[in-house]
Amino acid sequence: MKKGIVFDLDGTLVDSIPGISEGLNLALSSLNYPTHSEESIRKMVGQGARELCRAALSIPKGEELQKSQIDALLGAFMKEYPQVWLEGTNIFEGVLDGLSRLKEKGLKLAVLSNKPHEVTAPMVKTLFPQCDFEPIMGYSSQFPRKPDPAALLHIIDMWGFSLDEVCLVGDSIHDGETATNASVDFVPVGWGYCNREELQNYGAIHDDVASLFRHLQTL
Repeated sequence: MKKGIVFDLDGTLVDSIPGISEGLNLALSSLNYPTHSEESIRKMVGQGARELCRAALSIPKGEELQKSQIDALLGAFMKEYPQVWLEGTNIFEGVLDGLSRLKEKGLKLAVLSNKPHEVTAPMVKTLFPQCDFEPIMGYSSQFPRKPDPAALLHIIDMWGFSLDEVCLVGDSIHDGETATNASVDFVPVGWGYCNREELQNYGAIHDDVASLFRHLQTL
């Protein structure tokens, strides 16, 4: 029986693409770079703000000659995004009710995101004030980004649970790889920003929020 559930944030609990798109495009415009459509940005998210900026500039991974350009855009994005995320982030329908039911069952709940912690923490506390997520972890220098399992294992250690008492819920292969690397169960959801073909390698995909939370109550 599961005692704790760790949730990814973007594409799992919330649709954050409108806010991310606005913040990124404001940052791009401030540096005189071309902007992108929401659909294009949807395909860039999932690996953290720095990789988002790299993708927005069409700089291949491993290319460090243009590091200063990525750094400049990241700085501009982190200036703009905290100002606009609230108006451009929406909780997926049914998520609040589902979380409430898990809380009533006495399950521990946490959030683990590749989004910078300085945005993740206020976002979760603002949108989910009654959910008692503990801990809330966005990316910081404390732990590597997903799919490295260190942050997830830290959460499990904080809770004092065994690996088989915890599962990770997410919408991307990075979440699936994180769970695999940590040796915990993974529950994939299909309403986020996933590459569905790759995500289905991690198990049956839940396409309906209500069915997801019914399933989580049976684990």
